[in-house]
Amino acid sequence: MSDAQHRAAVRYAKLTKQAAGLAYQASLGNVTPDDYRKRMDKLTPRIERARVLAGINYEPVELPPEGDRRLAAALFGAPPEEG
Repeated sequence: MSDAQHRAAVRYAKLTKQAAGLAYQASLGNVTPDDYRKRMDKLTPRIERARVLAGINYEPVELPPEGDRRLAAALFGAPPEEG
């Protein structure tokens, strides 16, 4: 990861934390719905730009067939079935 990507990843983390805090305050009623929308409209493009610059993607991951118990154990913490 380059230095620029690292800075973008840190910025992405801070912005998503800020958005989560804003959503929490809105859920408590401390932020009006209109104010929430206005602030999120400003945050969302900044979050997306930081995500792209950091190289973070949301591509779906294809899982192997159900027969791969080791992956299931790693993902879900279940002990692999022996046999």
